[in-house]
Amino acid sequence: MKREIKIRQATKDGSISIEDGGVADLSFPSSKTRRGRVQDHGTIAGTLCTSNELYQIKGDNNMKLAIRKLTPEEEFILQGMTVDDVKKCRDVGISDSQLNKQAGNGLSSNVVQFLMEHLRKSYKPDYITTDEKMVAQYG
Repeated sequence: MKREIKIRQATKDGSISIEDGGVADLSFPSSKTRRGRVQDHGTIAGTLCTSNELYQIKGDNNMKLAIRKLTPEEEFILQGMTVDDVKKCRDVGISDSQLNKQAGNGLSSNVVQFLMEHLRKSYKPDYITTDEKMVAQYG
């Protein structure tokens, strides 16, 4: 059974549960009006922003929390790029701080792919998009 951790969020209960090891947006931690801090109990990463306030939260057996920022590699993967892309950027002298901002300013290649596929489907109705294939395969 996965342990759950409560994150303050503007809901009826005042918080939302996140699975141990999940991701949450911890910008504005004392806000009582902020929503969308945790998506699908932390299994989905929220929107990457240039401020990079996405953190992974883990608890140990004594319920001490370990909170860490996502690495540039993790952020680039969320944007549909590879770890090799991060290595190439570092090789030319780009700092981790700058990589975080670039990932936050980026447009997810996966999103562009799905948009283009659905645009194609509007012209060719029998075309099957990647997300339709995934739903058919995994339910």
